[in-house]
Amino acid sequence: TPFWKENNLSGALYSNVGPFVQMYDQSSSDGKGFALVGFLDGSISHLSLQERREKVIEQLVRAFGSQASDFLDYTDTAWSMEQFTMDSQATRLSRHRNNGHLVYQQPMMGGGLIIGGTETAVHDGGYMEGAVNSANNIMKMMID
Repeated sequence: TPFWKENNLSGALYSNVGPFVQMYDQSSSDGKGFALVGFLDGSISHLSLQERREKVIEQLVRAFGSQASDFLDYTDTAWSMEQFTMDSQATRLSRHRNNGHLVYQQPMMGGGLIIGGTETAVHDGGYMEGAVNSANNIMKMMID
């Protein structure tokens, strides 16, 4: 049993400091496999895998205690280094800064299509609150 479950923790983490900015428990439903997965702040993508690993483990130890340093495996992917994911000269958008475009605030196709989701929210896009805001906006559009 992994440390977070032994301590009745969810394995979820949200951080403005990082390097993990979002992390979730992705344990298997049969209770045989355990993993924490998530998203790293893009500002550390230039570091080596070993350097990123050290920073992540430091954060996990700060958040969950020394047990977090006793793990079986670590891997991550720096998407900005992947050949077909992003042009090496491209500038990355800041986290959650490309949400809420005005085109998503209006019904489309004569009112027959309304697009919604956290990425369409004007406020708190990319977060759960954004999804709720988007749902409220859709409900308002449907009532009006």
